[in-house]
Amino acid sequence: MADTTSPRGTKRARHACLNCRRKKTRCSGERPICAFCSRMQQECVYDAGTSIHPLTPYDVNLAARVAWLESKLGAIDWNSSDNLPPVLSDRPSPDGASIEGRQHDFDMTAHGSDFSCIPDMNILQSATDVYFRLCHNHPYSYFTESDFREKLQERCFPSYLLLSFMAVVARYSDDPFFKGQNALAAERFARTAWSQISDYIFSSDGEADIQTVQATSMLAINDFLFGRHRAASVKTGLCVRLAQTLRLGEQSEYDTWSEARRQESRMTFWSVYLLDKLVSCGRDRPPTILDADCTVTLPTLQKYSKATQTTLSALIQPSESSQVPQLDDFALVVFMASVLGRTVRFSLQRVSNPSYPPWDSRSEFASIYGTLLSFEAFSNSRPHAFDADIPFGYSSANKPEFAQSSHFIFAHVLYHYNQCILHHPFLLKFRLKSSHTRVPPTFLREAIRRNKEHADRLISILTFVQCEHLPISTFYGFCAVISGVIQRLHSATTTQSCLSRKDELFQSCLDFLDHAPHQYVHCKRMSTVLRTLQPNSAYADALMSPLLFPEHLHTQDDNIDELLWNTFDYGWLCDPNRPLEFEHQVPKTSSNSNYGEVQLPESSVGFDYEDWDCLLHIGAGGSLPAGSTAALANHL
Repeated sequence: MADTTSPRGTKRARHACLNCRRKKTRCSGERPICAFCSRMQQECVYDAGTSIHPLTPYDVNLAARVAWLESKLGAIDWNSSDNLPPVLSDRPSPDGASIEGRQHDFDMTAHGSDFSCIPDMNILQSATDVYFRLCHNHPYSYFTESDFREKLQERCFPSYLLLSFMAVVARYSDDPFFKGQNALAAERFARTAWSQISDYIFSSDGEADIQTVQATSMLAINDFLFGRHRAASVKTGLCVRLAQTLRLGEQSEYDTWSEARRQESRMTFWSVYLLDKLVSCGRDRPPTILDADCTVTLPTLQKYSKATQTTLSALIQPSESSQVPQLDDFALVVFMASVLGRTVRFSLQRVSNPSYPPWDSRSEFASIYGTLLSFEAFSNSRPHAFDADIPFGYSSANKPEFAQSSHFIFAHVLYHYNQCILHHPFLLKFRLKSSHTRVPPTFLREAIRRNKEHADRLISILTFVQCEHLPISTFYGFCAVISGVIQRLHSATTTQSCLSRKDELFQSCLDFLDHAPHQYVHCKRMSTVLRTLQPNSAYADALMSPLLFPEHLHTQDDNIDELLWNTFDYGWLCDPNRPLEFEHQVPKTSSNSNYGEVQLPESSVGFDYEDWDCLLHIGAGGSLPAGSTAALANHL
């Protein structure tokens, strides 16, 4: 047994810095700055009473390098070798490495550190210009530009918010600071921001505030852009829970706040609400936020807007004698997102009351359709707003101003998307196939007509936005797929009426996806999906027939059924690990009907975490169990 009194057996305890003591975290003890303070970019202060030996300049420099390297090693995802910086994934043998070579490796690591630390004020101001030109109001709105710039100058933002902000901006900026490595910069900024948010929220004295909600929401959006749908869903569930903890959706909380705080909190809550609804487009992801819990007034972005201050419930259930409110375009987007949640639940998730058939005026189908029609009244609908012969962005009786165009366009896109899903013949016939009542042919005929009409209008708006070089939301690619599927099914029928027009509209959908901004890699995958969809004429005729089961057409194509179901799944379409050769990868189903139910294969998005019960608990609004914080943070 070793002699504990000998010099080799004696161990000196390292003294923790004041920050680590206060946070109750393990301190590495390096001086002049420990690993925790280096990662959090805090001033590292040790107890003045602690006696230490004087450090040489070499020791100080070496300690700083070691602390920085430890902080970087803690942020690396060891499950993915692609994320390793060159100095760690391609390091030469220490025996054969010269001093110059090791110094060069360190310089390469220092170059990577540009993307994990907050840049200087000039870069932040340039990033602010990019954000409010290309990201703000598309459709999320977390800040007012003047207040954001003022707080930025006063250095009022926490580091994790600025890092999340830079992770979003890095995708769109051409600033020389990024040296052409925008995707890498976005990845590293986001990883560092998430590490800081995890340390802050899950520490013993951490608490939620509106800035953690904003930062977590932006990181979720960034994950969706990368195609990491599961990780993004977890972050979305977390920011929803944080917003609910702060009671941002309750109007009673706003009464004692200043006007500036009310505006920012209202914008942030409704942006989280939009994110929750948009990412729920699929068969297995119901929205988390309930409309009944949202009592806060709808957002207005203009300080002197004449828009009516109203609530979401007043729009969903208007009285016959109530005056039609004049709504801000952001409020219209929220309204259509609310209808989107109901449409997805009815058409894709099948959780509505089946007591009445959809052609009954008391049915959920009729209720959703009636709510959609009220959009035209609330929006003061301008039918010529997207005509190519009227210059967009100029004062016109039919067109909005450019500054307010983003939400105006997005609201109309959601309106037509809802109509396409609600009246989709594939979804309606799948729902009606188990019905024991006879389906009126007139109902299906009218639904198919409306479905085609709104699909045409949807792609015309998207084409208009692209031709006018207006900012494009990532969600627009999904809408182009929905419209393209409808155009493809109609062009595959044996009906020859307007065949060239159908092919032209389908090509417009492909063109929109092929010419989407280069940052939207998922649009290229979506374009491949449309090109893969090649239904035969018998299948298309059966689907577009006003009869539920046409007696003269008996066809079944499980591959097409499966592919059609997947086109309604936003996460599946964005999955970077999804195989592109669908004809060899789609599993057969055991359906015994023309439009049989299929089981969607579990998508793999490069996110491996064993304790899925824990993650689902968070997404449902629960809190983390003890001991799971570190494991979760390392996998997100």
